[in-house]
Amino acid sequence: MSKIIESSAVTASPINYTPWPEFECELFTREGLWQGKTLFRHFLEAASRYPNNDAIISPARISYSELRAQVFYLAEQLLNRGISAQDTVVLQLPNCPAFVQYLLATLAIGAVPVMALPAHRSKELNHFLKVSNAKAFIALQMPTGELGGFKSLTDIAWQGEIIAVESQMVNAGNALDEENANKVLKHCAEVQANQVALIQLSGGTTGLPKLIARTHNDYAYSIVTSNRICHIDANSVFLCVLPAAHNFTLSSPGVLGVLFAGGSLILADRLSADEAFSAIKEFKITHAALVPPLALNWLNYHRLNQLTDKPLASLTSLLVGGAKLNPTSAKALINELGAPLQQVFGMAEGLVNYTRLGDSVDKRCFTQGKPMSQYDEVLVVDEDDQPVAIGETGHLLTKGPYTIRGYLNAPEHNKKSFTETGFYRTGDIVSLDADGYITVEGRDKDQINRGGEKVSAAEIEDYLLKHPNILDAAVIAINDDYLGERTGAYLVTKNNQPLTLADCRRFLRQFDIADYKYPDKVICAEQLPKTNFGKVSKKALREIANDKASA
Repeated sequence: MSKIIESSAVTASPINYTPWPEFECELFTREGLWQGKTLFRHFLEAASRYPNNDAIISPARISYSELRAQVFYLAEQLLNRGISAQDTVVLQLPNCPAFVQYLLATLAIGAVPVMALPAHRSKELNHFLKVSNAKAFIALQMPTGELGGFKSLTDIAWQGEIIAVESQMVNAGNALDEENANKVLKHCAEVQANQVALIQLSGGTTGLPKLIARTHNDYAYSIVTSNRICHIDANSVFLCVLPAAHNFTLSSPGVLGVLFAGGSLILADRLSADEAFSAIKEFKITHAALVPPLALNWLNYHRLNQLTDKPLASLTSLLVGGAKLNPTSAKALINELGAPLQQVFGMAEGLVNYTRLGDSVDKRCFTQGKPMSQYDEVLVVDEDDQPVAIGETGHLLTKGPYTIRGYLNAPEHNKKSFTETGFYRTGDIVSLDADGYITVEGRDKDQINRGGEKVSAAEIEDYLLKHPNILDAAVIAINDDYLGERTGAYLVTKNNQPLTLADCRRFLRQFDIADYKYPDKVICAEQLPKTNFGKVSKKALREIANDKASA
């Protein structure tokens, strides 16, 4: 169950997102891409068609009819707390039934969940609460007294309603009586598909994540299209081991894709390779979504234990995304594990690319797929925004029926991130082949993609420079076969005093940031190489670091 710890009035204001141009809205509606149905309506239709199917297996089984009743119970609770349509609610729950229950309950009444990850700590959470003008914060109450990513209530620099979830599954007991059920349904009916459904988070390059408003129409189209490409249906069983709130795990096709189709979710916070293989066999799991490090962990376990069987025999799709999977590892997953590999390259801002199961081995191993929609527009351009030739490397720009046109409350950043014609500058360096398949070559943004988690170099540099013995700092990406990239910190210290990795990590803890942002390697230097304009040459530092890593 849940309880209210603290309540203070927060007045919600309309969510001022950047809409698509009117002619595009008309096109997407006329072509049937935008169906005019809310995310919760998609779930209700699946629950009506498959009431006895298992919606969640974690490990207790929750049928669609039971989940529907639990969601209506929580939706009524939220309404009674004064939370209603277009109120933002920061949601931070781990992979457990309560995550699904509260997510659907907020969507049912038209409230807008901000999808915080379990790894986020007070620094990030306070930012989300403030920038989104959140009316409530929903998080798991730890036995130690911690609330989600906050060590204590005194860490919360925001006044609003705090809903502490006391268990990982809300047992609603009896269904609502007819009067209260109709009250919830009335609110469901008033939610419009062109309104903001939820808020995802960007991988910030200059500091804390930016907020990404996704509407019911565009997000549902992305999910439905992903279901079609990945063959998700009522017989699908999806293993969710990555954070369920992450855009990849939530919608590609993910948690919501399964719930739209009437399939079953197996939610797990942490699962070793042997536990995963056992679960796949026991529950006849058909789909799993992994980042490359986790996929390699499965592969290495298979090798070390010299398994002779095919542990992924029931899988019809192994989705690997979040970071680039190197071709050697991709081939090993196919040849040694027998994985039905689908590479996924996407972003919370919109564009999603998949390799298809019918593609050649080379396409599935050497590319990160092609756009899932024929209405996705993709450009690869040079520094002057001029298109490059097929096969040449350039900057990826995109727009389409599910790619946003602006971040929330970030007008200055939007000028840099979006062109005048509405194309989103993804920050990815890619090449495009003659078949429209994308190969990711790197990033042009000052950001590290650490196993799917995005780390802002500027943010960590700012923290490091607060250290009394650090005179200069440069944070860079170092190539890594396991994570794709690791975080390296080059430091110039007072009187060349040595600073270790442990020293830096201890210092950074005071800022209460997510652990994945800590440097993986610290290198002390007498000085940092500079460009002709006197700026630190991160290109030179990356070359030095990657040469050493290769050696």
